[in-house]
Amino acid sequence: MSSDDQKSWKRRIEVRMHLMICHRCSKYAKQLEHIASGFKQFFTLKAKDPDSSEIKKIEQEVLRKVKRER
Repeated sequence: MSSDDQKSWKRRIEVRMHLMICHRCSKYAKQLEHIASGFKQFFTLKAKDPDSSEIKKIEQEVLRKVKRER
């Protein structure tokens, strides 16, 4: 394992440990996951059907999840 790989691995462990104990950062990370998931759904759907009514539903669901995590 290279030095950079070891640093990267250690950093990921540090971040995960921090998220286990820091309530605010954990909530923020969950919000980012919801947003990323919504973007993925949005762009997948947009590519298939740009005029889909499902787009508004995805937007509302992401906003609901993010607000719930506050």
